[in-house]
Amino acid sequence: MKLIPIVAAVAVAGFTQAASAITFPATAGLFIVDNATSLTSYVALTGGVATYNGNFDANWNLVVTTGQTVVGGGHPSLDLDVAATHLTGTGTLSIYYSDIGFGPTVANYVLSTFLSSGGPVTTSAYLSAANTAFGMTTSLGGSTDAAGNSTTINGTGGINNSGPYSLTLVDLIGGNVTSMDTSLKVPDGGTTVLLLGAGLSGLALLRRKLA
Repeated sequence: MKLIPIVAAVAVAGFTQAASAITFPATAGLFIVDNATSLTSYVALTGGVATYNGNFDANWNLVVTTGQTVVGGGHPSLDLDVAATHLTGTGTLSIYYSDIGFGPTVANYVLSTFLSSGGPVTTSAYLSAANTAFGMTTSLGGSTDAAGNSTTINGTGGINNSGPYSLTLVDLIGGNVTSMDTSLKVPDGGTTVLLLGAGLSGLALLRRKLA
């Protein structure tokens, strides 16, 4: 059962509408969009990692953004680190990270965000049974984290898919200075309680690292 608050569902719907006007890359990787200017940048996956460093445009100084697929197959684990500074204007920045070829999977998942600083940030995740990079046909949950130095469980539920399928993480950033980590984990076995415990433990380690 997916635990998605009504407010979160509205935020995710907004994501889908905004994303529909964007032409996404055909292959997996990291995709960055300045929603005010429609400027985009794409970094392909190399060895399961895609990283963008440096200034993005006049509106955003994107210090570092890294997407990493830690484990593939039936129990994927995707992680997205973002550190971004909003220089001018009132727009938002979207960070998409996607990988393909997962499955078969019959397991629970947890989508979580640790926002070290900044906000608001809206996080969501999607599955595409068509195994399309940046495919966002099935929502796995999403919610908004409005305050820095906090942890949010954005969504939990189950995946029952013989594969291959794709997964996509999305962070919509609206704050001036944002530092955050988003993860989507499908551990091998365990219950939802164990999933949540593992997710929170990982976020606690990241918190200590950033401190």
